[in-house]
This record gives sequence, structure tokens and C-alpha cells, in this order.
Amino acid sequence: MRIALYVRNLDEQYQISVYRGIRTQAAKMGIDLICIQNETIEQATLYNKNLFPSMRFLSVDGVLLLSSVIVLDIEFDLPERIIKLFNNLPCVSIGKRLNTFPSLLIRNRYSMESILNHLVLDHGYRKFLFMGGPSTHRDNIIREHVFKKSMQKYMYQFKEIEFEVVNCDFLEMSAIQAMKTYVRSHEHHPVDVVVTANDSMAIGVLKCLRSINNNEWKKCAVTGFDDIPQAQMEIPALTTVKQPLDLLGQMSVSTLYDFHLKESVPKVQLVNTEVVIRNSCGCNRFNIEDSSSDSFEGLNSPKDFKEKMLQIYTREIKSEEYLKHVSILAQQLNSAYSIKELVLCLQDFLEKMEIKVCYFFLYPQGENIDTNKAHLLYERYEGTEIMLSDVSPQISLKDFFDSLFLKKHSEPFFHCLLHLNAEEVPLGLLVYEADDSVQPHLCNAALLLQNAIRLIQVLDKEKDRADQLEVEVAKRTSDLVKANKELKKEADKRIAVEAEVLKISEMERLRFSLDLHDDICQRLAGISMFCTSLKTAQEPVLKDLSSMIDETLLRTRQYAHDFFPLELDTLGLHEAFESLCMNVQKQTGCVCTYEWKVAPDIQLSVTKKMNLFRIIQEGMQNVIKHSKATHVLLSAVSSKTHIFVTLEDNGTGKVEKKAVQNSKTAKRMVLGRGLGLKSMEYRAHQINAEYSWKSESGKGTAIKLKVPLEDENQ
Repeated sequence: MRIALYVRNLDEQYQISVYRGIRTQAAKMGIDLICIQNETIEQATLYNKNLFPSMRFLSVDGVLLLSSVIVLDIEFDLPERIIKLFNNLPCVSIGKRLNTFPSLLIRNRYSMESILNHLVLDHGYRKFLFMGGPSTHRDNIIREHVFKKSMQKYMYQFKEIEFEVVNCDFLEMSAIQAMKTYVRSHEHHPVDVVVTANDSMAIGVLKCLRSINNNEWKKCAVTGFDDIPQAQMEIPALTTVKQPLDLLGQMSVSTLYDFHLKESVPKVQLVNTEVVIRNSCGCNRFNIEDSSSDSFEGLNSPKDFKEKMLQIYTREIKSEEYLKHVSILAQQLNSAYSIKELVLCLQDFLEKMEIKVCYFFLYPQGENIDTNKAHLLYERYEGTEIMLSDVSPQISLKDFFDSLFLKKHSEPFFHCLLHLNAEEVPLGLLVYEADDSVQPHLCNAALLLQNAIRLIQVLDKEKDRADQLEVEVAKRTSDLVKANKELKKEADKRIAVEAEVLKISEMERLRFSLDLHDDICQRLAGISMFCTSLKTAQEPVLKDLSSMIDETLLRTRQYAHDFFPLELDTLGLHEAFESLCMNVQKQTGCVCTYEWKVAPDIQLSVTKKMNLFRIIQEGMQNVIKHSKATHVLLSAVSSKTHIFVTLEDNGTGKVEKKAVQNSKTAKRMVLGRGLGLKSMEYRAHQINAEYSWKSESGKGTAIKLKVPLEDENQ
């Protein structure tokens, strides 16, 4: 016969104790057992998942449900849904009554009443705090109800009886937080005793009371419920109610076996509890030196006690070692960036934990994950181990478990199945065999594994996305490079056309300048000479006419020079700049300082010389017409790669807007200056020069050019 046991997680003593009793009885009866973890009914209901998904690939003859931990609220149609899901397999409920199923329950009422009698009558406590579990949990409902009824009964006899009820989870940390909150709000009104709904909560309360700096609260007594192994190791040892969990597990197997054989079984079976008086309630029930004192867990002599304590301490030392291995696993998984590295970490951990049987499955990832198939990545069985790639073929889980169950075993096997999930996303499975002391640490390791798996999967998705983006970026970059080449080609064509236009314009300037100089100026010179020859006539009109002709000749020559400076073509940019400065100083009286620090071996193209001259010429025109400057500095300095040309004046700077609002002259001045600036910027662009123009009111104007020296062959 093969049976399945459904629990929440084998990470705490209540579930481990029931599992131990079930396993013990199954071994006696030659029954194979598989314990399934992390398939709780409330999670399936909350996240709209199927109940017990493992039944799709497990073949068993009967089912045990630890309903006290996997079922919080019993829905109206839940038993019928379970019957349908299990295909009418025999089912037994443990810890909670489910209609239509045989149920095994703990009789809580009598023990809770007994422990309250002890606290009220033997110790004389009058101020009580009941710290219960979730208000909807069946066990808590019963225990809380018995507590309230007992307190109300005692209030008729003892008027000073007071009590309060606080609810939290059945967990140690939850109890610590709840107790801290309660103590802060009742700092000067401590209770006599805290009655808790289970031992984990009682241990949490004891830890809280040991940590506070309030002597009155430190005197508070504490009681628990369940009698887990840690209860007897607490300081003080915990007074509690012992549940015969091993017996409960054994009875459940026998009941399921009879049910499977179609024999008549009781619908409900009750198992009595037992009060265990220790020290936390205020009693001093055990003295090591007094062999006649009350027994310690059935031990009747100091020698037996010492042997028992040695076993307990050995177990504690082993537990510390296991915790260290879990911590090392956590550190290793932090640096695991692939499934292969993760499997190596798992292999090392299983070796240290002395796990002999383990199978690690990983579900294929996608939007709709098929949990009937998985990749078997690691196998450890009977001294051999196999590590496979995460791209290994998927196998059917049903075929795997059928094959596993059919393997020959000299004794019944007891496998545990643990689901790995992250944010309700199924990741994989762990199938293993382990000692009871190792079970909580394997559950912690499973949490670390599933977080590491999820992180690796997210990183892989991001890597795939990055690769896709890289391909898209490369394609887009190729398109942009192609488009940029086309734009550059068009820009080069435009620049070539603009350069040709400028060249033609300069040629026209040269032709016009030559015509002025060679034709008009020569004619005016001849007329001037003719008039001079007639001065003997002593006619005043001829004298005036000769003077006007000389002045016109001078201006015409100046226009011809300004229109196209012949020294630029014959002598060079240095002489052209020098001549320009001399003319400006002569015409305006403005002091012009000129500096030329260009290496003599640098030869500029005609285009660059012409455009540089025109830019500076335009800047000088702005100085003459608008700036009212008294000093101008023109400098040209070269480096290995550039020529830096600067024109600075100490004039008025740019015209303020207020001054041009109602002044037509000023508006024309600003308009002309704007066209001149655009002309300078345009010419700088033609020779690939960096151009800047800065003008501040009252601080003058500065024009700066950075001209590259490459491509001087144009």
C-alpha cells in the first residue's frame, strides 16, 4: 500500500511530530509514504489554483490530510471537492473535522481547564492575558473559548479576577511583537500569567520578557500548549499541555488502512491531552540532586536525566551545525548566476547535510507553465549522483514517480516532496529523504533555492531582452549610419555649392575691384591731370573741380581695396590683417593693436584666408559703425592643429532693447548687425571653424575663431 500525507511544511515540531508518528506506523505496517509540502487549501483558494496539483502525477492508495495546518476555513463544498479530486480515494483528516471523512481530533478542553485550575487555585494568580492564534482557527477557537468560560466561572468565586485576550499568529516572532506592544501599553499594570495557545508563542513571550527592563513584568508566569521538544529546554522550562502527536499520527495510518479495506471506522476519534507542569508557571518541580522528585519526561534518576540532557545537547549542537550549512548555502547562492552553479551549491549542501536521496526538478518557464513535466537537473540515490544540464529533455513527472515507486526496496520508503514557488509562480520540486532534525533546515534551504532560481530566471530574461535590444540597436545604428552618410553626402554637396557661390562672389568682387582700379580710377586720374594743367587759367572753379576729382579718386581706390584686398592674394593674411588695422585706426582714430603669432610654415588655403578676412572685416565694420570703441585688439595665434583668431573691443557692447523700441536708427543698426553676425557665422561654417560671439552692454564685444589646419589642400 502507498499513502500520501499533505502538510504545510516540515519546518516546526507540531507537523514533524505528526509526520514521525505516521512514518513509524507506516514502517510497522509495510506501507510506503510520500509527504507533500506546500499544497495548502487556503492558498489554492486564494490564488484560484487547483487543489493538490501533485495528485495529477502521484499514484497512491489513500490520503492523510493534516487539516489543522493546511485548512484554515472549511468551505461548504470542500469535502465534496476533495473527494472528487482524489477520485474517491480513502481520506482521513488529522486535527480538524471534515464531514464525510474520518477525522482524528485532539481533546483540548479538559487539559486547558486543568492548567487554568492549577494557575488560579495552586498559584493564586488573578490577572490573566490569553495570547491566542488566528481568531478563525479551529484549535484557537476551542482553546480561547475554554479560557474565557473558565475565567468567567472563577470570577464568581474570586472578584479580583481580570483577563484580556490578544490574537496573533501561531508563530514565535508574532508573539514577541504582540507581547512588546502589550507591555508598552500596560507598563505599570503587569499581569500575573500569560496563557498562550501553543508552545511557539509561549517561547516568544518568554524571550520578550527576558529582554525588557521591567522587574515586575519579568515575574510574569507563562504557559504553553503542544509540548514541543524545545519546551523542556527553555529557561524556565515551559509548563504546557502535551498533545500525543506521535499517537495521533499512528492512529491516522491505522484508520486509513482500515478505511482502504472497506472496514467500518469511526467518523470522529478523540485523543486526550496531558498537562505537563514545569517551571514557567512558577513551580519548582524538578531538582537534579533529588532523585525522588517528580520525573523529567519519565526519567527517575539523575543518571537518566544526564543521559537525556546529553542527547538533547547533542541534537542542539547538530542543529547549530545544520544552521551553519544553511548560512553557507545562502552565501554560495548569492554568487550563483546560472542554474548549473545553483545545482553545484545544492550538491555541496546535501553532502554536508548527509542527505542520501534527493531529486531536483525545474519546470520549463513560460506564460503557461506545464507542471506535469519538468527537467530533472540533479539525482542523488544510493551513493550515486547525476547532474544534468538545464536544457536536458523534459520528463513526465507521472512516469518518474511511477518508476520511483516500482523500484525494489528492502524496507518501505518515506519520501518528501517539496514544491518550490516564488510569488505563486511554480518553479520546481525537491524530492528527498531526511531525518526529522534536518527537515526544518531543508525547508529553509528550499526558500533560499526558490529565491535564487527566480533571480536567475529574471536575470536570464533580462539578458535575453538585452541581447534583443542589442540586435535592434545594431540594426537601428546601421540605419542611422546609412542615413548619416546620405545626409553627409548631401551636406558636402551643399557646402561645395555654397563654396562655389562664395568663390564666384569673390571673383566678381575681384573683377569689380579691378575694373574700379584699372578703368574708373585711371579715367579719374586722367581727368585730374587735365584739370591740373588748366590751373594756370587761374579759374577758381577748376581748382574746386580738381580737388573733388582727387577726393573721388581716393575714395574709389579705397572702395576697390575694401571690396577685394589685393594684398590678401599677393602678400597673405598677415599683411591683409595689418592693413585692415591701419586703415581702421586711420579712419576712426581708434587704437588698433595687432598681434600675429602664427608659425611661418603654416599655409592657409585661399578659401580660409578669404573667409577669415571677411569675418574680421565685418567685425571691424561693427567697431567703426556701432561700438564707439577706443581700443581694438586683433590677434592670431597658432597651435599644431588650429589657428585661434580673436577680435576684441572696449566699446558699448550690444544695443539694449529699451534703446531700440522707438528709434528707427537703432533698429536699423541692430538689423544690420544681425545680418553681419549671420554672415560671420555662415563663413565660419564654410571653413569648419568654431565661432563664438559675446557682447555685454558696457563691456565691449569679443569674436573668437578656432580654425582647424587639416585639409589645407583644398
